[in-house]
Amino acid sequence: MKSIIFFSFIFVSTAAFCQPEFWTDTLKYSKNERIKDTTTTSPWKLKSVYTLNATQSSFVNWNAGGRNNVSLLGSFYGLAFYGQGRIAWNNELAIALGGLKYIEKESKQGLQKTEDRIDLSTKLGFELKKCINISRSRIFKFCTWCGILKS
Repeated sequence: MKSIIFFSFIFVSTAAFCQPEFWTDTLKYSKNERIKDTTTTSPWKLKSVYTLNATQSSFVNWNAGGRNNVSLLGSFYGLAFYGQGRIAWNNELAIALGGLKYIEKESKQGLQKTEDRIDLSTKLGFELKKCINISRSRIFKFCTWCGILKS
């Protein structure tokens, strides 16, 4: 039991720090730092992360009733930030789709959906007073996995 907890801790710690520069850049652009980079001419900053995970499980002489299967999960996370002058517009899109197929001879089941998610979020902000940092913003969020439309 202690070894399972230890390996779980190592896995979570590794996954949490896999792309620190991506998240620090994202946080930097969403704060008061407007785009001041002189090398880029566009006020848009774009980031994206793609993942594709495949697993296969095979059970031979398994008394507990395991089922042989193959699964595939693909996901996309994209971020588009626009910042020029007093306007800041932050857009995020997360999409995930996954399926599972049992590969037993007697199985009549087709492909089963295991993940189906679309999450869209946008935030538009306008800085009213530059000297005292007062701003006005509007947030819109749409997510299919929670079934709620927020505005």
